[in-house]
Amino acid sequence: MEEDKPLLPDNHHTALPQLCNTENKLKNCALGTDYLQIIKTYAEKGYLRRTEPEEPLPPEVWNLPHFSVIRMDKTTTKYALCSIVQ
Repeated sequence: MEEDKPLLPDNHHTALPQLCNTENKLKNCALGTDYLQIIKTYAEKGYLRRTEPEEPLPPEVWNLPHFSVIRMDKTTTKYALCSIVQ
């Protein structure tokens, strides 16, 4: 099975600016609170976790960039977190 693992490039240099851009767009937005709640829910479910700066990284790391999709016409979930995986 080990040979089935794809080699993924280090994408930290592109994922971090995308995250900062998303955070800045939502920082002073009323829906930013909803977005933060989605992130907290994902963390509670174990889909993601915060890493500490002093935490050693595993030998293979790939950041999954995401962006928000806002649909004000929806009555239940106005937000969706989307990733582009190629």
